[in-house]
Amino acid sequence: MTAVVAIASVLSTFFAAIAARAALRSIRQAHAFHDRDVADRQAAREAEANEFDREFTARRSAWEDERRARLLEQLQRVSDLVAVVRQTAGDEVAADDSLTPRPGVPRFFWNARKQLEAAIEVFVALGGSELPQCTKLATGSTMTHLSFVASAATDALSEIAVVATVHAERQRLAVADE
Repeated sequence: MTAVVAIASVLSTFFAAIAARAALRSIRQAHAFHDRDVADRQAAREAEANEFDREFTARRSAWEDERRARLLEQLQRVSDLVAVVRQTAGDEVAADDSLTPRPGVPRFFWNARKQLEAAIEVFVALGGSELPQCTKLATGSTMTHLSFVASAATDALSEIAVVATVHAERQRLAVADE
């Protein structure tokens, strides 16, 4: 009986070793699958991050193009309103070259200046540079005579021309960078 127990013990040890070896292979295989799964997930996250970066860059570029277009449109609006302020002042001037209110005559000069002031504020809010000459025309207290208005309008239009040139150059550089 001892021989049977010894054979049974050897067989039991042998089968336990085979089972342990199979378990070890399973663990190694599971570890390999886990490593592969981690690598796949990492690659997927990196692909998603790259896709997000590409989309974000494209959206940012489109947004920047839209902002530049709106900025130039607003600069055109400011330019148009400078001309309106000048024209309105010419239409409402009195014989003594003053723009003081006269009884019974409707006044649009001050309204035109307020519209110009609002347009300048929108231009700056869109990221445009300050327009001191235009602001002077819109809010300056010395705009009481047509000669002052005409001079300020000329200065404002010159300032707009410089700003437009700067923005056009920035646009050219932005397109060249793409």
